[in-house]
Amino acid sequence: GFLAANGEKLILGGSLGTASFGVFSIASTLLAAVVGVYASLNGHVIFSSLSHALRSADPVEVKRVYVRVQQLVDLLLGGLAGGLLMAGHWPVRLLYDPRYHDAGWMLQWLGLGLLAMRHQVVEQLMFAHGKPAWVSANNALRAVSLAVCIPAGLAAGGEAGAITGVVVSQFAGWPMSLWYKRQQGILTWPSERWWLPALGAGALAGWLVDTLLLRVLG
Repeated sequence: GFLAANGEKLILGGSLGTASFGVFSIASTLLAAVVGVYASLNGHVIFSSLSHALRSADPVEVKRVYVRVQQLVDLLLGGLAGGLLMAGHWPVRLLYDPRYHDAGWMLQWLGLGLLAMRHQVVEQLMFAHGKPAWVSANNALRAVSLAVCIPAGLAAGGEAGAITGVVVSQFAGWPMSLWYKRQQGILTWPSERWWLPALGAGALAGWLVDTLLLRVLG
């Protein structure tokens, strides 16, 4: 779990120059502020809701609660990911001087990784079902993907390729999560239909914010 959550810092710390890694750290810290809020929600609200539904021993109720929670999370994470993709450079521009503005495009790309976190809902369901080995397997996939994708991206596209590798690796656990949901009978259209529209809506909102700030601040 530690390697899955922090492996990119270990790899990039040994791969990028000091200045470039410092800029990446700014983008990573800004993103961590958003992730921290969601992580608190995930641990205290989502897990409790799913556990309560499981105690009812009613498969229909479990499915209903899971779908509802997944939809709400998809709207939140999809909207944030789209917004950061289009306007994520503005927090950096407003908070830091031009020496650090490269953290802006990094934050835009890293923001897409928020969408990968949508399957943390089903990971909480794995815990609630008493099957933490599935979560460990997902973490292992992400950790291995970081170790492969970041060096490959760096070799192919330099700094931008390395950041792309970080983002791509966040989705490495999706196949196993989808497989688990299929096994549990909760892989349905209602549970999967909102993340893409939410991403598009967030991107539109981010574009509007970006356009407005460009006109006001230049």
